[in-house]
Amino acid sequence: MPASMLSRSVGLPDLDKISALSDTDKAWMAGFFDGEGSIGLYRKNKDGQFYAVATRLTIAQLDRDILVPYFEAFGGALTLIDRPDRKESKHTQYWTWSCDNVSYAAMFMQVIRPWLRQKGEEADLLIEFLKNRYDYTLEQKGALIDKLAWLKTRTKTHMDNERIARIRAIANGE
Repeated sequence: MPASMLSRSVGLPDLDKISALSDTDKAWMAGFFDGEGSIGLYRKNKDGQFYAVATRLTIAQLDRDILVPYFEAFGGALTLIDRPDRKESKHTQYWTWSCDNVSYAAMFMQVIRPWLRQKGEEADLLIEFLKNRYDYTLEQKGALIDKLAWLKTRTKTHMDNERIARIRAIANGE
């Protein structure tokens, strides 16, 4: 059985709440995102052809309250997911904060980037994409997607060696 959404709230960024964040709040949010979050750039394909890029920032947690400050300040979606197919885990339900809107993602990255450590390079690639999304060719956008995928393989991988080698070659300009 696939995952299903049990609850979903969608919101807009709140500039007053973002402005009210202290440096400690921003550093905490960045640190938590560094450890638990995910930065994604993905190819959108139609009829087998790459035509656009999708962005996604995500954090998944069992505790909804940890994600509420992200949702209240930066908008996006706060979703309760049910995964009954997880036979090995007692944690079949969890919450996610996700941000697919490029403008919201840009705001979030601008606020937390100074404090990111583990995901700093990934954030820089996302910021590069966000700043150049109207000017870059599909080939340049694809190269950013591959560089981001390569950065993610440094610590863990779900890809086979052939795919890793291809991504490394692209990242090195080969």
